[in-house]
Amino acid sequence: AATYSITDTVDIHVEARAWQRPDLEVAGVVVAGQSTAFIAEQVDGLRAVIFVSLIITLLVSLAAGWIVSGRALRPLRSLAETTDEIGATGDLTRRLPPSNADDEVGALTASFNAMLERLQAARTELTESLRRQQQFVADASHELRSPLTTIRNNAGFLAERADASAVDRRDAVAEIGEESDRMARLVDDLLALARTDGDLAPDRRPLDLSALTRDVVGRSDINLEAPDPVDVNGDRDALYRLILILIENARRHGSPPVEIVVRRIDSSGVIEVRDHGPGLRIDEYDRVFDRFYQADSSRNREGAGLGLAIAREIVMAHQGAIAASNHPGGGAVFSVRLPAI
Repeated sequence: AATYSITDTVDIHVEARAWQRPDLEVAGVVVAGQSTAFIAEQVDGLRAVIFVSLIITLLVSLAAGWIVSGRALRPLRSLAETTDEIGATGDLTRRLPPSNADDEVGALTASFNAMLERLQAARTELTESLRRQQQFVADASHELRSPLTTIRNNAGFLAERADASAVDRRDAVAEIGEESDRMARLVDDLLALARTDGDLAPDRRPLDLSALTRDVVGRSDINLEAPDPVDVNGDRDALYRLILILIENARRHGSPPVEIVVRRIDSSGVIEVRDHGPGLRIDEYDRVFDRFYQADSSRNREGAGLGLAIAREIVMAHQGAIAASNHPGGGAVFSVRLPAI
């Protein structure tokens, strides 16, 4: 067998075999040959097909990768754009479109939107807190200015009017003392509110509301109805102040007698304080607990409108509720509910 090259790419494979037939006295050589041109053509065609297939596969892979990566990175680009817009405008109401994909990108989108919700809530709370502080400072300044003006005027009168009568001088000194006491009470109330604003943490222990109320009332002319023990977990000093505030408020805005009922209703210990005054307008049921709020009928009375605000903070610190209403028989009623044990 032998191979002969016809061209650089085409060969002829030749094979010769001798044979003979003694019975026929015949002998010879058989020569067979085959060109590799057909095989070369098939190989070249196959190479072309493989090359084109590789090109097509590469292009398809690149296109599919571009599409998939574009879809996968779209939320990330949106995240970056939203972050830039929030940084530039401060608009925390912006949100990423919710993702239906149950993967890391979907989890990232949900986490980012949740973070924006928390930031928006925190900013809203901070803005409201700053507004309340500014209003508080303005109201406190106003309340302090009134007694200071009175004290200054009377001090000026005493300094400039040496010829004033003994009665006028005594009245001026008495008024200075009264306004000084008013300022002292106001400062005490402001300090109490400052402590409640600092997240009041009452020292709660088991106590009997009925017995505590009897201690507050003492031998006064208050009508107290507290026949049975009412046990709650509470801070004795804070609840003592709460009851005292409600009593002072009833005395200041109503006519005697002040009536107090202490009882247990379901799972709550309830204190109800009623006065016999003009009562409240419906729109005042909630407003009376605002800081420095005073009903028009009480403008000429002592007090700065802080007592009920302090009372509300004490009740809230005990996970309770306080409400104001009018009694069917006349006068206002303030009800406190505390979790009973």
